[in-house]
Amino acid sequence: MITVRSRFLLVIAAVALTGVISLLWNAAGPDDDPALVLAPSSLAPLEAEIDAALESAGVPAVEWVFAGSQSLVSQVTDGAPADVIITADRISFDAALAAGFDGVDGDSGLPIATNHLVFAIAPGNPGAIDSLAALTDPDRLIGLCAAEVPCGRLATTALDAVGLDPEVDTLEASARALTTKIRSGELDGGLIYRSDATTAALEVVDAEALIDTTTEYWSTWRGDPKHSAFMTFLRSVEFEQILLRAGFGS
Repeated sequence: MITVRSRFLLVIAAVALTGVISLLWNAAGPDDDPALVLAPSSLAPLEAEIDAALESAGVPAVEWVFAGSQSLVSQVTDGAPADVIITADRISFDAALAAGFDGVDGDSGLPIATNHLVFAIAPGNPGAIDSLAALTDPDRLIGLCAAEVPCGRLATTALDAVGLDPEVDTLEASARALTTKIRSGELDGGLIYRSDATTAALEVVDAEALIDTTTEYWSTWRGDPKHSAFMTFLRSVEFEQILLRAGFGS
């Protein structure tokens, strides 16, 4: 019998085991199986709070798979049997639909939140960073997200707009991975989402140029009626308040 735990692990291995995952998923499938939700890593710090809110609202629990949006698209491409997908921008969302995530007929997706970039600095500010100009200093240890992921696309847009050519020491696959390196002091600073800076309790540099550099988070589902309560929850005031406290925008 396939347990919730084993199904979760199989989804993580979807790239290598696509055929096996699909076969086992179809063979298991009791009616009370939780929705399997692919979500961007920037939502990972909120998992416990969201789960508690779901329980309080009487909504069935879900199983989360968190990864960078481009990784979520790859999982969909390789046949991951997800019930719900959330991505950190519309480009990734459209790529997931094109890759085979069959959403509800006529459902072009639901925007559930916004986020914007901040210039976060390591605890204690070891790089003595006080402005965006520090991104161009080769003596500072600076990180950005890779260009193919939503936070990387945002960074490119923002830096092009202000004419800065950054000296980058690392390009990370997600804002969450970049946040971890800043928080640990491995980097002096980097451009991450406001929500990641908020949940990691990182200081940010006052950078007005970043305020309007925003992204929208999009979601859709495959239409199984037993998961409709979760999709309703994504539209709820309770979910919106969780996001707002974490630094997202509504």
